[in-house]
Amino acid sequence: MTDDISLEIKQVFDAPISKVWDAWTNPDSLKQWKSPEGMTTPEVSVDLKVGGKYKVVMVGMDQANPTAPERATVGGEYLEIDEPNRLVYTWLWEGAPAATHTTTVTVKLNKINDHQTEVILIQSGFVDQNMKEEHAKGWHSTFNKLNVFLKGGE
Repeated sequence: MTDDISLEIKQVFDAPISKVWDAWTNPDSLKQWKSPEGMTTPEVSVDLKVGGKYKVVMVGMDQANPTAPERATVGGEYLEIDEPNRLVYTWLWEGAPAATHTTTVTVKLNKINDHQTEVILIQSGFVDQNMKEEHAKGWHSTFNKLNVFLKGGE
């Protein structure tokens, strides 16, 4: 029995913990990086309080039909907010059945020094290994964009 299929990603970013926290919680910051490479994030809403909702709209090109934009929307609810150390929220793709596809994302920020922060992302509750692997690919690509954003690039 697979009670909990989860993924964990750890990465150190060259940015102070306050800047990394802002990247995860400020809608204007999230628009700059919160989608895999090749996609943009034109819409983000954040109600940063326990029980508050968030929504992220990602747009890219549909690989099967390169002339058509692909749109993916994810949203959820904040479960825990411990600024600047920990953020926990639910994750559900729009149109997916909540009963089987809601996962939980935990973001832990660890200050290494004044200029470096370790991010540990844990996403748990996947229904199968394939779902986990697809999300892992997306997060690794998204972390590449986060790294560029935190360094001040576009």
